[in-house]
Amino acid sequence: MTMRYPAYVMKDGKTRLSEGYFNPIWREIDTRLDTLEGLRVSWQAAVSELQAFGLARINDALEPQYAALADLVAQADQLVAQIPVDVAAALAAALASANDILAQTGDLLALVDEARAAQIDAMTALLAAETGVSLQPYDAETAKLDQDQDWTGRQKFAELAETVYTVSDGVGVTIRASDGTIQIWAPGAARSPTIDIDEGQSVTLMVEAAGVGSIVWPTMSWVGGAQPDLAVSGHTVIVLWRALGTLYGCHAGDAA
Repeated sequence: MTMRYPAYVMKDGKTRLSEGYFNPIWREIDTRLDTLEGLRVSWQAAVSELQAFGLARINDALEPQYAALADLVAQADQLVAQIPVDVAAALAAALASANDILAQTGDLLALVDEARAAQIDAMTALLAAETGVSLQPYDAETAKLDQDQDWTGRQKFAELAETVYTVSDGVGVTIRASDGTIQIWAPGAARSPTIDIDEGQSVTLMVEAAGVGSIVWPTMSWVGGAQPDLAVSGHTVIVLWRALGTLYGCHAGDAA
């Protein structure tokens, strides 16, 4: 639209502030807003059409791959039914071809994920441009609770709750860091536990072992040089961790 500013310039002592002056201005503003709203509707329709087109292209690419895989499975069923044929060799060939198809499908799905991420990033940029608000880019691993997260920046938490786990006692008992960072263990007899702790992990172990006697620990390095004696009552608190490729243990003290 062309600029209309010169038509509405006011001059001190000359411009009369009346409906004849203001009404054309309001009409001009209303006309321009109506035009912009029409453009917004057209933009939203274009985005919806682009999304529908992208999904259709994805379906066109995936369907032939799955159809080919179904044909290979049908061929494998036929080969198994043929007794005189070398079934093992025929199945191996069919499975090899099926694995190739699956690998190609996996690559295609990865490309689909990349295209979807690019589409979301583009939409994020458009929305940021329209609203003036900066939005977080798409990240496939964001906030996935079942994924390992590598944080390189400083993290600040209002509070942190550790998992408390009660160890299931038995002859082949194992202390696993993946079960929880605080573990309670009441051995029913003398035990030789396995310690499953990876590099950088630690476990606070509370051993309730009144009358059990000593525990045969695996090869490890104890702070102070010797493994602790178990408390007669209450809990013997032991901190276990692995660093520099070595499993360490430290007797933190006894507790009720």
